[in-house]
Amino acid sequence: PTIYHIFAETVPAEQRTRAFSYLAAAGSIGQTVAAIVSPHFSWEVPFYVFGALGMYWCIVWMRYGEDVKPSLIADQPLLCKQ
Repeated sequence: PTIYHIFAETVPAEQRTRAFSYLAAAGSIGQTVAAIVSPHFSWEVPFYVFGALGMYWCIVWMRYGEDVKPSLIADQPLLCKQ
């Protein structure tokens, strides 16, 4: 769920559809690759490899990612006035 907030706050509106499409495609490709590669090793190898990739991605994100400020309820437009 967090990725949707990040995309909503950081990706320009005219590029959001493409960004979500890439996100969905990358998830499917990643699952397919993991399903093909993982059965050929003992459980420890994929566990540590994918864990290391996740840690690497976190470091890259913290280094180069944009700070996303949490949106406040007061900043959101109201659907109806009371």
